[in-house]
Amino acid sequence: MCRVTWQIIREAKRMFIVLANYLLIQRRSAKVWLIALLMQLGCAKWKVSKLDKGAQTHVGIHKLAYVAIGASDTQAAGASSYEHGYVVAFHRYLEQATGRKWDFINVGRSGARITDVVERQLPLAIAVRPTVVSIWVGGNDVRHRIHPKGFERLLRGMLRTLREEMNAIVLIANLPEMERQPFARRIAPEEREFLRKQSRIYNDIIERAASDFGAILVDLRSVDEMYDERFFCSDGLHPNDVGYKRIAERFIEALKQNIDALRERIHDRKAVR
Repeated sequence: MCRVTWQIIREAKRMFIVLANYLLIQRRSAKVWLIALLMQLGCAKWKVSKLDKGAQTHVGIHKLAYVAIGASDTQAAGASSYEHGYVVAFHRYLEQATGRKWDFINVGRSGARITDVVERQLPLAIAVRPTVVSIWVGGNDVRHRIHPKGFERLLRGMLRTLREEMNAIVLIANLPEMERQPFARRIAPEEREFLRKQSRIYNDIIERAASDFGAILVDLRSVDEMYDERFFCSDGLHPNDVGYKRIAERFIEALKQNIDALRERIHDRKAVR
């Protein structure tokens, strides 16, 4: 009985989010969108920043919007506070670099795998019609032994939607060599070998998809701090404040190398006024 009740609740949540997305597309109220975010009960935290308090209460097509997609790292797990997360620092850079206000929508949720991202996070991102999207996914899929082909199919579909339909600037991070990270030193050798093989397969998928769809690759695999326990919290899995700072720097460096694409995208939004 309890299981059936929870199934009904989950289905109701899914239907509510679909309805909220439809109303957003119809340019109704941003309040509906906020409620939809609250319905993501699996997320320990959710953040919405820099929403205008004036007469325009919806996320209009002329406004600049940054959407963060991901898992617990997107929610700054392991940091002393959410404000020390990499997405907050990246949002701050966007405003500094452009001299404009940006809506900031973090739809990431702890424990998310690629299916969660596509089913729950992507629809919310689409509803906002983002200018810039950051994506960091795959770690949970590797640890839960999700087949790489399924991951690839869903990832490519998401990038196709964001790039070809939304025309968003997309930054996507690859994975560290997971067997070298601090948490992996505490697991059995055969598990470390599994992480070694799978993280390389997943990175090939991520890097190939980024190239095929014109997304900006953020190379975290080559960051030394991703393997140094001084940059992680006590679980050895999630970065600490300085670790997130280094990750943010990588995202910012990647965008700086493609700053002309961002300026062109902003100009396109002005042109449709």
